[in-house]
Amino acid sequence: MKIEVTRIVNWCMKPQSMVILTVVMSFVAWVFPGFQIFRKGFEFRENMFSTGAILVLLWYAGIIGAAMIGFRLGKSVRTPHANLDRVIGLESSSAYLVLTMVGALGFAALMLFLLSQVGFSGVKGFLMEGQGNQLKDVLYEDYSIGPLSLRYVVILSGGVAIFRMLSGISRSWMDVFNVMLLLLTALVSSRLSLILGLFVGFGLYAVYHETIQVNVVKIGVLFGAIFLLLAVYNAARNINYYQARGNDNFLVAGFSEILAYTGAPFQGALATGDYFNEVCNGREVSMYSGIEIELTTNSAFAELTEDIGGWSFPVAIVTSFLAAWFMGVLTSHLHNYFALAYFILLYCFSEFWRIFMFYRGIVITLMVFAICVPYALAMIPRKESTRWA
Repeated sequence: MKIEVTRIVNWCMKPQSMVILTVVMSFVAWVFPGFQIFRKGFEFRENMFSTGAILVLLWYAGIIGAAMIGFRLGKSVRTPHANLDRVIGLESSSAYLVLTMVGALGFAALMLFLLSQVGFSGVKGFLMEGQGNQLKDVLYEDYSIGPLSLRYVVILSGGVAIFRMLSGISRSWMDVFNVMLLLLTALVSSRLSLILGLFVGFGLYAVYHETIQVNVVKIGVLFGAIFLLLAVYNAARNINYYQARGNDNFLVAGFSEILAYTGAPFQGALATGDYFNEVCNGREVSMYSGIEIELTTNSAFAELTEDIGGWSFPVAIVTSFLAAWFMGVLTSHLHNYFALAYFILLYCFSEFWRIFMFYRGIVITLMVFAICVPYALAMIPRKESTRWA
């Protein structure tokens, strides 16, 4: 059975809609019962009906309102795109090839670094023993911007590969190669790479097709496969955490990880609102939230308030406005490779419930390549072919 979801998907791809969807998702995970089986990530629930909850509501309302206004104003800016769609359109392979080469270089740098630090047996041992997070610790010890940062580009090349395979544009060895690099990078570095790569791939697929119909059975199988894949990644990283607590079922552990990962940030936001003055004065939200120490991304509201106090409101609102405005401008270019920048920013909005992503190194790296690669290719002089009568 197929269902047309074009209007729903188009609504979801707006920055303000993405904030609403993900905050609701976090709230649902927060209220979901643990049944004494699943990990919730915190000891007790904050009071939903409190002054703190009002502050959280105002914070998200400001972000959503600023995104709506910025996105609408950005869409009113019309930039020429017909020639760009012809030169660097989503079906073209020039930008894809450049991103593939840069991503492969970054992956090679990543593997050479890990092998030099722990060796092949060390990498294999950490993954097989469910201690994959140790690899991430090795990677970020004395970390600095350099060749290792290029590994993020596999998110772009892998996302384009997923889009090309789903759309039937090609299913070549290059597509398989980029998907494999994305999977391996996520395995030894961060699951965020896989999630963001899938986000980019599905986003490009959505804008490429004017009408989107989904097969209910196939979409169910697809999401089931993604869940299983994330569960396997979770087992490779921290299954020992769950085994030490008497839970060695990797499916239950995988669901628990998702539940804790998505629900705890709502708890962190409420705790920030309830103890706003204390947090502004230098106290950490973890002192009040009851969130497990292992969980580190516990609300963008908490993160910004800890860092800059009451300035968290204007900073979040202004950032939301500017990013949404630029996304509005990019709506004219959703059929060429500048669309990559659109979906990177859209993903930043999708993370507002747990972390302030806009200034992170991964986002800066991805935005630089998502803009500079298609821009450089578009600026290359080309001779127009002439047909003689």
